[in-house]
Amino acid sequence: MSIAIITLPILYSGINPLSNLIDVLLELSGHIYLITGNEGNAFKDKQGINCYGFTINFADTKPRIIFNYLLIQLYTSIGLIKIIKKIDVIFFYFGEADILPMVLAKLFRRKVIIVLGGDLSLSGKLQRSPLAKITSAICNLSLSLTDRIIVYSKRAIKDQGLEIYKEKILVTHKHFLNFDKFYIINRLGERDNVVGYIGRLSAEKGIVNFLDAAIKLSQKNPDIKFLIIGDGDMRIIVENSLKNHNNFGERVTLTGWISHDEIPYYLNKMKLIVLPSFTEGLPNVMLESMACGTPVLVTEVGAVPDVIRDGETGFIMESNSPECIEYHIMRSLTSPHIDGVVKEARLLVENEFNYQHTVELFENAVGEIFR
Repeated sequence: MSIAIITLPILYSGINPLSNLIDVLLELSGHIYLITGNEGNAFKDKQGINCYGFTINFADTKPRIIFNYLLIQLYTSIGLIKIIKKIDVIFFYFGEADILPMVLAKLFRRKVIIVLGGDLSLSGKLQRSPLAKITSAICNLSLSLTDRIIVYSKRAIKDQGLEIYKEKILVTHKHFLNFDKFYIINRLGERDNVVGYIGRLSAEKGIVNFLDAAIKLSQKNPDIKFLIIGDGDMRIIVENSLKNHNNFGERVTLTGWISHDEIPYYLNKMKLIVLPSFTEGLPNVMLESMACGTPVLVTEVGAVPDVIRDGETGFIMESNSPECIEYHIMRSLTSPHIDGVVKEARLLVENEFNYQHTVELFENAVGEIFR
């Protein structure tokens, strides 16, 4: 079976999830054709990959978004035409708005699978733009054309309004961890009271609410320190908060982006990591934290409830309001069951998110459309 992956230009934070998908599909095919842009060029030297890359300069103005979108449709379609006779199945990774190459694939009678997930691509920008209704129509057309739709959890079917496509939906995930890299270095009791955040500094990740909660906590609990890792369009807001609250700023470390190889080191410095997102798929950093023995405090969004059971494998907060975040940080840090949470979380990811298990899940999913 010959496989192609088409993805809209992804953000830096999307490189590792895409790499996971590529590794899994390489087990099924041995060779992957990748059509993408921007950071996708990071895969051009990867063994077993034939990468067709292109560059798009993003801008948030309405005319530029439209122009970029049309340009991407053209580039991906040209790339697909060059390889379409060599492939059997095409994965559109976060590409539900990638309508032109999808129509092209169906005209050549190729099997098409859409992999849905978090907001990592240009489709997220389109959905937040004044063109939302048009984008929605394009996405619905794509979903109607595809042979199968892969989602992370059954919950996503309702959350994303996919009930009408339920006959073609497959529930699986592409997440796996390298347990030689993500493991417990420092036991929880040996760590300082460091509460962390890792992710994009953007509105949908709840970073502003986390900051508000952290400021209040720092006033009441001077022994708690904070570690914020990431970058994004709201970094200036984070930096201003540190400047405007001197006592708070002294207890916060803001690293900016770090390499993926550095994440285990920082996770092993935290006593708790907070993921206060408004929307998520299945956040990789949540699984990596669990592997490193770092308890997670998360909002009940996306596929998170499939993994996190409150007080057993992590901690769940009912909203991401600053007051709620503040309360649940203290609840988590002072939980008498926190050591048990660490143990159960580690066991869960070892059993459910190892490489072989993930390959088997995808093998069953892809094989199903050829039966």
